Amino acid sequence: MKTIIFIILANVCLYGQDVFIPNITVLENPNPCGGFEDRRVTLIVDIGKVLPSHQLYGFEFGIEYDSTKMVFDNLINQTTFLEFFGESVSVQGSKHFVTGGGALLSGGPISGDRPLFAISFRYFEDVFDTTSIKLTYLYMLEEFTGTIDLLNIDYPKIVPEIESNTLRDIDITVKDSIVFDSTKQVEASIMLSSNNLSRVNNLLMNIEIDNNLYLLKDAYSDNSSILLENNKILLEDVADNTVEIKIVLEQLTDSVNSKLEFSIEDVNQSSCINIDTKSETMLIAYEELSTFISNEELEIEISGGLIRNTKRFDLKIYDQIGRVIYSGNDNLIAINNNIVFLEIDLHDKKIIKSLINF
Repeated sequence: MKTIIFIILANVCLYGQDVFIPNITVLENPNPCGGFEDRRVTLIVDIGKVLPSHQLYGFEFGIEYDSTKMVFDNLINQTTFLEFFGESVSVQGSKHFVTGGGALLSGGPISGDRPLFAISFRYFEDVFDTTSIKLTYLYMLEEFTGTIDLLNIDYPKIVPEIESNTLRDIDITVKDSIVFDSTKQVEASIMLSSNNLSRVNNLLMNIEIDNNLYLLKDAYSDNSSILLENNKILLEDVADNTVEIKIVLEQLTDSVNSKLEFSIEDVNQSSCINIDTKSETMLIAYEELSTFISNEELEIEISGGLIRNTKRFDLKIYDQIGRVIYSGNDNLIAINNNIVFLEIDLHDKKIIKSLINF
């Protein structure tokens, strides 16, 4: 939520001279989890109403800020006294410090009830510490009849605010299934994606697998450093918002149906990421190529949401998470989009068919 802090400034009279205490207002607090514009913080510097008798012809300022949390962005002229100074306005930003100002090139003096100037900074990503600025000097041109009091400035705090709509889940996308053949080894792909994923230094993903059936041999990625240990994948120095991880599985036994379950276990170095505890599942099946029988020979046909089992084979149908959702030998079987594998009992052997082959 954007917040605006208003502080009322009153000019006071001291020894016959008007004393101006600068009022600094935070127009909006930054959102470190948002995009480039969301991380902007704008500050308005105001000395109150200036009369023609104050003889304002120009000024210079210096602002100190914490460069570990934010960086200078822009000096804003519109609707401030700087707008009157035209091409004479200048600004220079360096580490920790910004200087700027301007003066009338002709005419004057200027007067009115508007801010002296406004200045914007941008917070760094994933920086959530509160900070402030300091107006170290404000020099008015010598004609100015007032006095600037910097000692009694009430500096507002810049408080980062995380907006809930900028927090991002990490989505896990897997293929519905993988099928082993007689080579006993297969490569599978997992995609991780989030708008804030590139802000993560380390991410730990857990893979649930039956170690008696399969061996997770290797894992690698083209856009992240990966360590694999005890069925856990540690991604380091994530560079993009989408990361593809390739895993290599080896089958240790004969034909057995199983599944892999992927979940994000921990995310380090980013408060902008929601850790979504839901998992994704990939079904594993085995298809012995040497016993391949065509669909035409089996007289099995899938169309219109039905499996036509002409020879009345004993069938088992598996869904995306490995559950048996049908077992029997009916001639017509109604199906939906969640089915993945079909197990066909030929009495002397069983074969597994991935339904994407039909």
